[in-house]
Amino acid sequence: MVFHAVLLSKRPLWTVVVGLMFGIGATAGPLLGGVFTDLVTWRWCFYFNLPVGCATVVSMVLFSNPPKQHALVGTSFLYPVLELDLAGNALLLSASIMPFLALQFTQQQVPWGSTKIIGLLVGAGLTFIAFCVWM
Repeated sequence: MVFHAVLLSKRPLWTVVVGLMFGIGATAGPLLGGVFTDLVTWRWCFYFNLPVGCATVVSMVLFSNPPKQHALVGTSFLYPVLELDLAGNALLLSASIMPFLALQFTQQQVPWGSTKIIGLLVGAGLTFIAFCVWM
């Protein structure tokens, strides 16, 4: 969104500002949500986000300047789909899910030395290596 909203000379500054706001929100959001849930009620998480969300929508409507023509206008439906790295995504997802599955099984009293856990951890490592080679 920064690309369409600000001049080229100001883009680095505003890109950093957007990243900084994301970092602050990702850190403070769960903490404030926990405080609201513990001290008041969980409904205040929604009450707090309503005016923030409304202000965001209003500012996007007022200040957004989207391009008149999208870069993919006139191309077939399959072109954007074929531009996706589906094999890389599949490798990364499977390499990420396998260790979590192994940890979940150990919480269900499956021993660490079982073939299921060892296979999942070795498979995660091999899949991650395959992902690195793919990239």
